[in-house]
Amino acid sequence: RQTAPVIRRRVWLLFSLVFFAQFALGLAGQSAFSMSGEPHIPVPGVIIGGALYRGQPGFMVALFTLSVLTAGAAWCSHLCYFGSWDQLAASRTRPTPHPHPFRLRALSLLATCACALLLRACGAPSAPAVAGGLLLGISLVPAALLFSRRRGYAVYCTMICPLGILACLLGRLSPWRVRRTSTCAQCGACLRACRYGALDRLREGREPGPSCVLCRDCLSACAHNGLCLRWAGKGGNGLAERAFVVIVSALHAVFLFTAMA
Repeated sequence: RQTAPVIRRRVWLLFSLVFFAQFALGLAGQSAFSMSGEPHIPVPGVIIGGALYRGQPGFMVALFTLSVLTAGAAWCSHLCYFGSWDQLAASRTRPTPHPHPFRLRALSLLATCACALLLRACGAPSAPAVAGGLLLGISLVPAALLFSRRRGYAVYCTMICPLGILACLLGRLSPWRVRRTSTCAQCGACLRACRYGALDRLREGREPGPSCVLCRDCLSACAHNGLCLRWAGKGGNGLAERAFVVIVSALHAVFLFTAMA
């Protein structure tokens, strides 16, 4: 359990590297690596904005929805290919208090949807629209990584990404939850381990907030086994967490092998 956070970050980073390698091959003309044979832009904002601009959900939206309904908000802590780099940068520094995990992402989501609908209403051609979204998404990453390293929490994931807030909200439909146990000593170790704004001094001794992405780093930080992962309230003896790891690993395989359709 103590090594779980390091293993998660390493596996997640490896998944991201393979994903982007396949994406590069697809852009290079290898259609076998292009998500059902068609080019795709895996920038989180483009996934949402592109669906609204086209007027149809598209393949990436379906893949996102499937993963969130299956593994909850773990999209943001295990499956997002951008999030792995943000988490890597944040892990270099001790976490500082998070200002607010929802407010700025809500504005980002509204802005993304508004821009996409406006471009659609104006009849803007797809090439400039996609290029603009891609440029914006990529340009935000270096800035977020810089701030993540300074602040110790995932700035891009928790304050910018419009897809992240949807993952947290839709993830509430999933039965996966991190819960307190009777052995919780309110020592505050879990608060210091959370990099997603789900645990702070206001929630000491309480359940993680709605921005919890099931990274489970708080479980590893607690020396009293004061937290556990449950599925529909069951599996607190570790069974639920083992099942969760299997499901997330399977989703890694689904993502990568789907890109080779």
